[in-house]
Amino acid sequence: MIRQYATGPGDRFTLEMHNRIVNLEIDGVEGLQKAITSPHGKARRVALWLIVAFHKKAEKDDRREVLVDLMKNCLADPNKVVRYCSARALLRLDVPMERKHKEFVPLIVDLFEDRSSKVRRKAAYMLLFDGLFAYVPLERAALALANNQDEWTRRILSGLVKRIIAHKA
Repeated sequence: MIRQYATGPGDRFTLEMHNRIVNLEIDGVEGLQKAITSPHGKARRVALWLIVAFHKKAEKDDRREVLVDLMKNCLADPNKVVRYCSARALLRLDVPMERKHKEFVPLIVDLFEDRSSKVRRKAAYMLLFDGLFAYVPLERAALALANNQDEWTRRILSGLVKRIIAHKA
């Protein structure tokens, strides 16, 4: 049932689809918790971006932390697109940079061991080009490079390892 609200012709997210999701009465944190458990991956991805939007507008209280916890849980989602969208969304949250370094970067580094090469590649890419490479342990990046068979992912991980080494030199 949720599929009809989250998808449409061409499988692109449109304003009409957004309005259909909003009409589901997704209200606050409870509604987002419900949406994030949807059986449909696209609905969970949309919920992630709604969480980012609500996080920016929410008061700095416990509700914001619940939203962050929801996003962290999505890093283990069965859908690979939801997993890497969750990583991207965590980096876009309005939180202090120090928190991103200490709390979010290790979670994204854990994605170097993901079963999907696309998730591994996108995790490395995010850390490399968002300027967070300095907070990635060299050993973890080198191990990911050694264990990876996908050539495209290996190139990005190689670039990440080189940047980490150059930064530490």
